[in-house]
Amino acid sequence: MSWLANTLDVQLIDAEARRAQASTHPDAMDLYFEGRALLAREARNYFERVLLIEASSIEALYGCAVVDLQIATNYFTDDRVALLTAAETATSKVLSLAPNHAQAHHVLSNIYIHTNRVAEAERALALDRNLGNAHARASPSF
Repeated sequence: MSWLANTLDVQLIDAEARRAQASTHPDAMDLYFEGRALLAREARNYFERVLLIEASSIEALYGCAVVDLQIATNYFTDDRVALLTAAETATSKVLSLAPNHAQAHHVLSNIYIHTNRVAEAERALALDRNLGNAHARASPSF
């Protein structure tokens, strides 16, 4: 799987570089990526504010986990391992409070995939057969 991930990573980098070169305004592309990153950081700030008010807010913990997972897997960051660890910690806390939170199981399955551990997608599907992304993760061809 790491060969595939590395190959796709290189292809995605090449595709984004071509896309940026094709832009008549390369700075516009940089601003676009900054905006996407800002969305994630701002969302996390709101979830953290909820946690200051209610430390065991399931949805705020879930939100933090999603943001950390997205930043770790969708952006170039030096903090990838720390972000995946933080996402796993938050998701584990969600599941300790709400063991049948299907979306949290799905996030955990994504964390496991990105840390070379799989199986949680099946648990998510056992709780909610309608999670399309979990079907994709559980698929042998993924």
